[in-house]
Amino acid sequence: MLTTTFILTLRNHKYVARTVKSSSELEKKSVLERLEIERRYWTAKEIDFGIITQKEIPIKMVKNIEWVHQSLYTFEERGLTKSLLENYCTILINKFRDSNYSIRKITSDFDKENNVSDGTGLYIFKYLLASKFITIEMNESIDITKSNPKIVIDWGARYASNQ
Repeated sequence: MLTTTFILTLRNHKYVARTVKSSSELEKKSVLERLEIERRYWTAKEIDFGIITQKEIPIKMVKNIEWVHQSLYTFEERGLTKSLLENYCTILINKFRDSNYSIRKITSDFDKENNVSDGTGLYIFKYLLASKFITIEMNESIDITKSNPKIVIDWGARYASNQ
């Protein structure tokens, strides 16, 4: 049985197929034979095929993605409605626009000013990252205590594309 781990659709409507394997698996003849069949299959369909091992995956980025990813699916568990979440996102984005303080200070102040449970502001920050309303360098460890974080706000463009 042949399996491809994932197929990505790029912005130009092209596809790329990728298989994730442990680098030690690539030492086995049977695995290499299956990968060659897989490569030929995707080549015949004119789709770029590649193999990804743990050596190509940046560990800091993986940890950052793990840290923010769950926030996309848990806002109801935190007692938030979609409308309230969007309102809090707007408030927090405006706080980031007007501040050079650390993420921790900004999100902690958000919690106090909005009379919400501790950690809500940090949750909203993670949600904004996971939803790509804001971006931050993901190849470096996210340090929420560092002053003047380099956060890029793309709220308008992202919001407009979701309409």
